[in-house]
Amino acid sequence: MATNPLLQSIREAVRLNKELGRLFGMVGNSSHPRGHILTAYRVALLALRADTSPNAVREVMRNLRNQIEREAREFLIDATAIGHRSALAQAAFYGFAITPPPPDLQRIEQQAGAIADQVQAQASAAVGLSLMGREDELIVGMSKQKPTEPAEVIEIKKALIS
Repeated sequence: MATNPLLQSIREAVRLNKELGRLFGMVGNSSHPRGHILTAYRVALLALRADTSPNAVREVMRNLRNQIEREAREFLIDATAIGHRSALAQAAFYGFAITPPPPDLQRIEQQAGAIADQVQAQASAAVGLSLMGREDELIVGMSKQKPTEPAEVIEIKKALIS
């Protein structure tokens, strides 16, 4: 007896939801505080607590930007692969053989660049605060600017794969 394609699709959707949850957990959130993005920001904050001179802030934020861009690229490639696998499975349940397009690496690079640009904006604010001698606002992002806050970067990543 053939399996009902609708039931297979529902099972696939549940599996996909779990896989996307795992992917978001790897980024970091309140349920997964050891995600890549949150960890990168925590390491950067530790470095900034040790030295808030403008040169140190530039170096820490440059390293953070580069790491976030690498993580974003990997995240987007993984999300694309998950979407392709799900599309193949869904089509197969209904007897269709499809060939998803290859990953659009140029678009992935642009999206990773957009995420990195957000970190760069934070870096500019952090260096500015350091130059003005406002280290207390730089550390832990106590000002409204929150130049060392990962939330905006995480939100951009969520929006890109939604």
